[in-house]
Amino acid sequence: MKQSLLFGFYCLPVGLLIIGKLLSDMNNNDERGFWIFIATASFSAPAFLWYLIIERKKRLSIKRGIVVGVLGAVLSHYFGWFFILYIGPALDGEIINPLFSMKAALTGSTVSLLLFGLLHLPLGALIGRYYANYVKETKHKTLLKKAADILKII
Repeated sequence: MKQSLLFGFYCLPVGLLIIGKLLSDMNNNDERGFWIFIATASFSAPAFLWYLIIERKKRLSIKRGIVVGVLGAVLSHYFGWFFILYIGPALDGEIINPLFSMKAALTGSTVSLLLFGLLHLPLGALIGRYYANYVKETKHKTLLKKAADILKII
């Protein structure tokens, strides 16, 4: 669980870059609170995928890290749009059909992946690869240290 949360924090800066870009292009009358939804999606989707695909099954590899990074970027787009379209209006007291929000989020995430995917998908792959490599090296060093401690006792 600790690894997946840390991976979510490593993916969060990509979402924060998008928030900065959107804030610079927004007027003051635009959608409020959207930055919370984007930050939540860019943290939670990759962390959840890391937990499901790597941490729970205890099958760590660089290839799996890359796959989790790319899938995390794709799901972050979808959930960011879903949170904006479903939870955002609910904060203002409007009731939105969840099925409409799911369909609209799919459309919005498809368009945003076509526009920003050339940036987000490789960034997700790079973050996943380097984090998987970091976790692998850390575990290897920890095992070597434990083996050295056992040999000192013997």
